[in-house]
Amino acid sequence: MLFVIIAIVCLFFSDIAITTLHPWKEMARLAQGMVTPDFTGYKEIAYALMQTIAFAMVGVSLGAVAGFFLSFIFDNRLVHMSCAVLRSVHELFWALIFLQFFGLHPLTGVLAIAIPFAAICAKVYAE
Repeated sequence: MLFVIIAIVCLFFSDIAITTLHPWKEMARLAQGMVTPDFTGYKEIAYALMQTIAFAMVGVSLGAVAGFFLSFIFDNRLVHMSCAVLRSVHELFWALIFLQFFGLHPLTGVLAIAIPFAAICAKVYAE
């Protein structure tokens, strides 16, 4: 019941106005874009794809190395529980947390991948 009251109160502060006057025209434009995609910016798309793969590889590598070193002290209860907490938070939430500190920086994505992966690797290597 409390959540319903909170939702009703938040409804007055939300921005739910319809911004387009012709939603069917917008839907048709979206469908046309799906059928006939525009590949004029393929160089930028390829660069962004390579950058994403590089971020993922650096994050996984950093996490694997950190997990290797954490595995030596994994029998410590504090380290074991800390790794369990780090593993329980999804990468997207880590990215949202680091976004507040670093902004849209490559370090945000790398750390968001590396931290839970280090905890996973620590558990796997320790076992």
